[in-house]
Amino acid sequence: MKRLSIASFVLLLSIAVSLQLFYSSCKKDVCETLKCWNGGTCVDGACVCAAGWEGNICTTPVVNADPCLNVDCQNGGTCVDGTCNCASGYEGTNCETEMRSKFVRTWAANDNCSLSGASSYSLIVTNGSNINLITIANFNNEFTTVNASVSGNNITIPNQFQTSGSTTYSIIGSGIFNNNSVSISYTITNTSTFDTNTCTATWQ
Repeated sequence: MKRLSIASFVLLLSIAVSLQLFYSSCKKDVCETLKCWNGGTCVDGACVCAAGWEGNICTTPVVNADPCLNVDCQNGGTCVDGTCNCASGYEGTNCETEMRSKFVRTWAANDNCSLSGASSYSLIVTNGSNINLITIANFNNEFTTVNASVSGNNITIPNQFQTSGSTTYSIIGSGIFNNNSVSISYTITNTSTFDTNTCTATWQ
């Protein structure tokens, strides 16, 4: 058997390397045309599905999958059957919103009261000392700070005593947020004379 010359060996090696490089360059990315849905990823030409999904391209929900698997409940909320149950003071699909945030702003108030008649003025609502509370500045165009609580779209002014000048008044009321405005009813009672001013108001 004849020995290959060094030149022949080098030539054959060069051809083999060239063929390998040629075929390697022609090989396509097997994941280039494969679309994996619902958070799935392509690995070596096959879809690896996200939790809760199965099938060739991850389009079939897994039977009896945990409905809370991909639900992110924020601010202390908990998922039950795929829906967030929010902690006190929060709302939204993922409990991402403070309930009181809809009330916190400067409002144009229009009051109609049994003793003081009609009036228009501005009042300012700010966050209170905990997640369910707000404070109302310039309430009834007279009181520096009135405290209130919020639950969903409802606002409650619990019975409280506020001073204007040298007179102390009892204030109580409630209202509701709807279509970006607040409708509220309240009473203000002079604790000395017991005269009661009954009011309805709209904040816009």
